[in-house]
Amino acid sequence: MGSWGVKTFEDDDALDWTYELEEAENISFIAETLNAVLERGDEYLERTEASRALGAAEVIAGLKGAAVPDLPVGVKQWINQHELESVSLVKRALMAIQRIKTDSELKELWDDSEFAEEWYGEIENLEMRLKQ
Repeated sequence: MGSWGVKTFEDDDALDWTYELEEAENISFIAETLNAVLERGDEYLERTEASRALGAAEVIAGLKGAAVPDLPVGVKQWINQHELESVSLVKRALMAIQRIKTDSELKELWDDSEFAEEWYGEIENLEMRLKQ
């Protein structure tokens, strides 16, 4: 697994996604990232898409004023330059998280690790920040 910690941006796929975010001109990039998870239906959800969607959810939490203090610098800058245009993105982020934590390769990988409980704690914290 390309992770060195349980936090969202301690993952290679999520961190790589931030470089694309920095180039994004508007919030539609966030919606597209979430759609990659939500439009899968019952298809297998690979870890890359799941990790990227968690990154998108963290950005949405940041746009709501509920960011974690250790966001990557580029993500902080992007958040400071944009606004949350629709609360529907919050709902979509929560739906994507639900899918990730119940049926995804990322969930399977964390379930097989000794840090599963910590990862689920991070996910629950993200959900709580999105619901604020």
